[in-house]
Amino acid sequence: MMNKSTSRRSAGAFALIVLFAQTACAESSGFSPQPFPASAARYEARLFELTEPGEKHYDARFSGELRKLFAPLVTKDRKILARVTSGPTGTGTYLAGGGTGYVHYSICQAHQCDTTTLDILFDPARQRMIAKLLDHCTPQWLGQPDQNEMQLLDQRQRANHPATIDACAGAK
Repeated sequence: MMNKSTSRRSAGAFALIVLFAQTACAESSGFSPQPFPASAARYEARLFELTEPGEKHYDARFSGELRKLFAPLVTKDRKILARVTSGPTGTGTYLAGGGTGYVHYSICQAHQCDTTTLDILFDPARQRMIAKLLDHCTPQWLGQPDQNEMQLLDQRQRANHPATIDACAGAK
């Protein structure tokens, strides 16, 4: 039987393992987590804080880029953006490598995190957004990422949602 102290240590150890896996995946692609530069500091927020009017970090341009990213999918499912971004999310992570910087956001659909996830890369310098959506275990690229960006998105998705990747691999 675990007491509260043991449980906290176990949770802390698990968090360190996840952080190590995320860092290792990012670094294997030539990108690594870095402190946010001043020019991108306003994007150090959770996804909903940037996209919901009235939130402290609301950014109309960022929100517009996200809606534009999902525009082709909205014709088939007008609630897809709200559905996919309904779950838990952490603060964006700044990834830098090869003279390029991205802010990475990861989120999953509420109560469907085992089959529906979204990983976004946002380039603050170019105001460009790309993503990989795993919707009910069906992968989709959004925003026309190049091969290196696809690799980085794949790595970030595996690092942030390993159970989803395993569950979806077993479903096929």
